[in-house]
Amino acid sequence: MKTQYNYFASKVSYTPKQEELVANIFNSFNQLVDIVNLKPLGLYADTILPSAEKWYLNATAKAQGVLYTTVDCGTLPNTGTVNIPHNIPIVAGYKIIEFYGTATDPAGLFTKSMTGDPNINITISSTDIIITTTAALAAYTESHLVIRYITP
Repeated sequence: MKTQYNYFASKVSYTPKQEELVANIFNSFNQLVDIVNLKPLGLYADTILPSAEKWYLNATAKAQGVLYTTVDCGTLPNTGTVNIPHNIPIVAGYKIIEFYGTATDPAGLFTKSMTGDPNINITISSTDIIITTTAALAAYTESHLVIRYITP
């Protein structure tokens, strides 16, 4: 028995063997789309966005979608601490899986990584990003942190 599909207002008939081939092509295409869509998105905004990435906590767990947000952290403190609200809605079971950021001195045109600098310590609490510096870094007046996290 032939199966008929109506694509673009024209009817296409397939034999069972052709139907199996078409199904395999569609399945392969869908697998490719899933792989391609796991790339990081190039949109960084001060709102919560889905990243298209999947997080598997163990082999039998269902994949969890990764969310991310970009936080404007402003000026870094001179040998001190600053708290910046991250506005992530905290629910039981959420986990921060990654964070990274940069700080820029616009006058000296110098940028540094905030997460790899020994003079900068970043802690993320349930409400705030806590940045502690052990050097005079107030010249870095522009800083941003990207936070990637999962929720159940």
